[in-house]
Amino acid sequence: MQLQFPQFSKKQRVTLKVVMTLLGISFISYALYFALMAFSFFGETFFMALAVISAVLAIVFCVMFLFLENNKRHFRALFIVFAAIVVLSAAIIIVCKSYQNSIPKVLAANGVDLTDYIPFHGAKVAKLDKPATLELEKDFPVMDGATALYPVYAAFAQAVYPELAKEEEPSVTRNRFIVCNNTKYAYDDLLRGAADIIFVASPSQRHIDDAKKAGKDLQFVPIGREALVFFVNKKNPVNSLTLQQLRDIYSGRVTSWKKVGGKRGKIKAFQRAEGSGSQTALEELMKGDKITAPLRERISAGKGAKAEAVADYRNYNNALGFTFRFFVEEMAGRDQIKILSIDGIAPTEENITSGRYPFTSEFYAVTASGSDINGNSGKKQSTEKVIKWILSDEGQELVEKSGYVPMQEHVKKPS
Repeated sequence: MQLQFPQFSKKQRVTLKVVMTLLGISFISYALYFALMAFSFFGETFFMALAVISAVLAIVFCVMFLFLENNKRHFRALFIVFAAIVVLSAAIIIVCKSYQNSIPKVLAANGVDLTDYIPFHGAKVAKLDKPATLELEKDFPVMDGATALYPVYAAFAQAVYPELAKEEEPSVTRNRFIVCNNTKYAYDDLLRGAADIIFVASPSQRHIDDAKKAGKDLQFVPIGREALVFFVNKKNPVNSLTLQQLRDIYSGRVTSWKKVGGKRGKIKAFQRAEGSGSQTALEELMKGDKITAPLRERISAGKGAKAEAVADYRNYNNALGFTFRFFVEEMAGRDQIKILSIDGIAPTEENITSGRYPFTSEFYAVTASGSDINGNSGKKQSTEKVIKWILSDEGQELVEKSGYVPMQEHVKKPS
C-alpha cells in the first residue's frame, strides 16, 4: 500500500496537522492521567500498559489519517477507535472507583460507633464489682480525649460520677462532662479551659508549642500502657517487619512489598491525620526521617463542597496501616486485617507489659495550669482526686478491664 499525501491545499494541510497534533497530545495526556489513576488504585502495571497501547494506537491512526487516501473512510475508523478507547477507559475508571468505594474503611474514626461505651448506657463499658471508693456529687471535672481512649475514661466517669445517672436528662448532663473530640481538639479544649482532664498519648511538638503560646503548663500523669501496631490485609503473606523497614516505607525509600518479603506490588501506606496520637507516634518512630506525603482523598465539606483530607485506611491487598492496639482489637474489629510483628515480636499484652514490643508507650491523664475560659485560676480540687483515684487499684482495674495494659511503677514522662 503506497503512502501519499491527500490532495489538500497548503492551508488545509497546516490546519489539519495542527488539529491532529493537538488531538494526539490531548489523547496522550488523557491516557497518562487514566494510567496514573488506575495505577494508584491497584499498584499493578496492567492498566499502565493498556494506556500506553491506546496512545500508540491513537498516533498510528493519526498518521493513517494524514497520509493515506480515502480520508473519509479512515476518519470514520479513527473516530470509532477513539470513541471505543474513551468509552473503555472511562468504564474502567468507573469500575476502579466503584472498587475503591467497596473497600471498607476499617479504621475510619467517623465510622466507629462509640455508643457501646457511653457511661450509664453502653453495654461494653467496663465496671467494678462494687461501688468506687471515690464518688463525686458535684464539681465534676470535664473529661475529653482520644477516640481510642474513650472506653477507658468513660469507664472512669461511670465509676466516679454516679450522680450523673440520676439526672432528669442524663444524656444531656453526661455529654457536658464526658466528651470525645479526638486528640487534636482535646488539647485545644484543655488549653482554653473547656476540659479539665484529657486522656491522650504522648503530645506532639505542636501541642507543646501551643501550650507555651497559651501560657499553660501541661502536667502528664501516666495511667496505662498502649502499643502502636501496624497491620495489613489478612491475605498479605508478610507477617513481620523490622523497624528499619518501616522507616524505609514511610520515608518513601521502599515502595514494593517484594522488597520486604511480600509479593510484587506497590505498598499503599496509609497515615493518620496530623496531630492525632497515632500520627505523633509514627513521627517519633521515624526519628528525624522525613515522612512521605500521606495518601489523600476528597471528602464532603457540606453544601455540595469538597475538601481534601488524609485518606482513611482502606483494606486493599497491598495496604499498610497503623493505629493503637486497642482501637484495632476492640473498637474496629480485625477479622479482615492482620497485625504485624515488629522485629519478630508481636504486640501481645505480655510483650507490652514487659516492654519487649518496641512501640510501647504510656498514655496519660493531662491537666493544665492557668486560668480557664471564665477567668478562674487553678484546677478543680476534684480533678486531683479523680487522677489519684485512677492510679489506685480500682482505677487500674478499669484500665485492664477496658482492654488496656495497667501502669507499672517506673515510667518515662514526655519531655
